[in-house]
Amino acid sequence: MHYDNDLILRLHRIAGQVNGVLRMMEEGRECQDVVTQLSAIRNATERVTVLMIGRYMAQCLREEGSQDPEAIERHIEEAVRMLVRSS
Repeated sequence: MHYDNDLILRLHRIAGQVNGVLRMMEEGRECQDVVTQLSAIRNATERVTVLMIGRYMAQCLREEGSQDPEAIERHIEEAVRMLVRSS
């Protein structure tokens, strides 16, 4: 699968957030501030996951074509499995 620059940039931003949280913890920042940042990281990773699954579905439908209902059903089931796994 080809991963576009948008997803890669989002993950770089998340990596920066994680490094920021580590610094906050090393500096002894307040627990509430750290938890707020961890929640932001969790939300950002969930958005990346959903975007990836949506793009996976779009790619599969383009490759398989909308002519094969069984193939479409398999891809939908796989996307649902990925969503459940990510939650």
